[in-house]
Amino acid sequence: MFHLAADRRHSDAWRTQRENEYPIYEFMSSRLTNVHSHRVLPEAIISYGGNAYGRVTFDTTQDAPSVRYDIVDTEGKV
Repeated sequence: MFHLAADRRHSDAWRTQRENEYPIYEFMSSRLTNVHSHRVLPEAIISYGGNAYGRVTFDTTQDAPSVRYDIVDTEGKV
């Protein structure tokens, strides 16, 4: 299971492990305006403090479908 969110400070990916349950992943995207940066969060799977957007890609062609979250900055760098 995953959750999509937006934040005005940074882009992150989080994993929350639940007891006796599957984990929940949260993909959070920052803003593309208000040019300034924020600290990254080392406890996240990945964290980016600059202006960016999140790109979510699903692959349902495999027996075990997958999801990929990319953080893309304003210059197109993943």
